[in-house]
Amino acid sequence: MLGKKHINYLLVAFSALLYLYLFYFISRNDSSLLVGVYSLLFICYIIITYNGYKFDIRWLFAIALLLRIIPLFAIPALSDDVYRFIWDGRLWAAGINPFAGIPSDFINNPQLVEQGITNELFNLLNSPTHYTIYPPVPQYINLLAAKMFPNNIIGAIYLMRTTIIIAEMVSIYLIIVLLKRHSLKPNLVAIYALNPLVIIELSGNLHHEALMITFLLGFLVYSNRNKVTGAAIMLALSVSSKLMPLMFLPLILFKEKARGKFLLIFILSTLFLFAPLIDVSFFIGMKDSLTLYYQKFEFNAGLYYLLREVGYWIYGYNAIALIGKLLLGVSTIVIILLSLRLSKRDIDYSVSFTILYLVFTIGSLILHPWYIILFIAMTPFTKLKFPVVWSYLIFLTYLGYSQDGFSENYFVVGLEFLILIAVIAYEWLSYARSSLNLKDAP
Repeated sequence: MLGKKHINYLLVAFSALLYLYLFYFISRNDSSLLVGVYSLLFICYIIITYNGYKFDIRWLFAIALLLRIIPLFAIPALSDDVYRFIWDGRLWAAGINPFAGIPSDFINNPQLVEQGITNELFNLLNSPTHYTIYPPVPQYINLLAAKMFPNNIIGAIYLMRTTIIIAEMVSIYLIIVLLKRHSLKPNLVAIYALNPLVIIELSGNLHHEALMITFLLGFLVYSNRNKVTGAAIMLALSVSSKLMPLMFLPLILFKEKARGKFLLIFILSTLFLFAPLIDVSFFIGMKDSLTLYYQKFEFNAGLYYLLREVGYWIYGYNAIALIGKLLLGVSTIVIILLSLRLSKRDIDYSVSFTILYLVFTIGSLILHPWYIILFIAMTPFTKLKFPVVWSYLIFLTYLGYSQDGFSENYFVVGLEFLILIAVIAYEWLSYARSSLNLKDAP
């Protein structure tokens, strides 16, 4: 009879085959097949992570790397954001700030065609009439890819994916370091390291949350060691990879004893990282992007969809501009007030970040699957299970894709948020009066 050890190895091998099939043979339009394969991957993940047998940490690290290098030579099939990364990099390599204008401003320019700014690449962009939104750290990687592979999309993707995989392996290492620091079981890193959503959206689709999470974990390591300078620089790098961790700054300043020193180093580090991109066009582009995120675009937004229906009832039209501003304002106030309250309690940053980020995601008008990966990175340090549940539910949003394009499935969105709310409510009732750590977890 096969023991748990052998079952886990078989499941890893089966998962590897499923990832190979998903990354190289399934398109985003094959949504039912895609979700079916993901469901199998998720079942394997749950069994491997929670069935009792724990891999030796070196084997676990190797398996995590193996699963991430499977898509090494694949073109991202589930997201076309990579083409904007390549566009931005080529534009900057040509001496033009990526924020200097929208892509349609630069086509049909013979000098830029030589730099790879072509109609062919332009036609692959998903937002050719909008400014870029990507902060400096990803832009540096985009620039490097453009310099090394000026007219080679596959080569650029290869370099970007290599960078993401390295960042991911550093994140896994840092999670292990933090688990040991907190006297927790190192094998809990499997919750993040083997999660299918993490592997598909980061190593597969090349989203910059990989970089953001690596540096945010670096912040946690330095903060845990009371290294103010290192913690501030890590937070600056995280914010410069993706702006979202900026919401944690009030909490950190409320908790940090050397808040003046921390804030000064954070500001100087952030300005240093942003400096090559900062000009008038940068602020115009960022303003345009924030307007899109809170006044025009909508995707998988549970609370917003409810408010939108109220808006239709009151105004007779989609009041997205008003509702977006309202949700942004309320979320900001709640995050600041919660930060003040959490700072006065002996709660680990991982739990506090999870609570604050939950406020942000619930109030967001756009909630792509990769947006919740930050929750999964914090999960090994908490008793909370809702991020793992959500990492399955949110992938169901891919069911909206078909050969005819994308049409949001509101039944799927409703099911996602109903189950999520139920799980969060259960966990709140179960753990509200207990310390949120995993020391007694099986």
